[in-house]
Amino acid sequence: MGWRWLIARPADALIGDDRINLKTQAAPFEPSVMTPELSQRGPIGYHGRMPQKFIVIAAWVSVAAVAYATLTHVGFVYSIYFKLLPFLHAKMTTYAHFEHVFAFAFLGGLFYFAYPKRVIFVFGVIFVSAVSLEYLQTLTPDRHGTLIDACEKIMGGAVGILAARALLRLRPRVQS
Repeated sequence: MGWRWLIARPADALIGDDRINLKTQAAPFEPSVMTPELSQRGPIGYHGRMPQKFIVIAAWVSVAAVAYATLTHVGFVYSIYFKLLPFLHAKMTTYAHFEHVFAFAFLGGLFYFAYPKRVIFVFGVIFVSAVSLEYLQTLTPDRHGTLIDACEKIMGGAVGILAARALLRLRPRVQS
């Protein structure tokens, strides 16, 4: 019987003598009487697409966060650096290069998890984000955008996309 008895069927999906009081009793799991909406739900009860939607939202929110960190006052970046300095033991220039690669590797991986079948789109988002953010940095008075920084960001995004792709290919497949 297992966990399947925990999933209650809606009253309109029950036939004849199978009607039960949903407040007091759960019915056994029978896929033949489930509605299409319930058949997409997982064993825990949430919709199977829910984590995917969360990842998509997280990817776009991360772009906004990276844009904020890129275009905000330079003191913001220095404050993060000085908080991490006891753990890093690195110069500011090394930290900046590492931060470019790491942030866009995270973005690339997150976007690949959000859109695993749209690799060209994901590469495009990373490329356009890196180039446009570097260009927009040239418009701020205390920041400067460079081609080297844009290349670091693009390479970091590519590494993140390839790492996410490798992780998705290595995960075990569910046999149906």
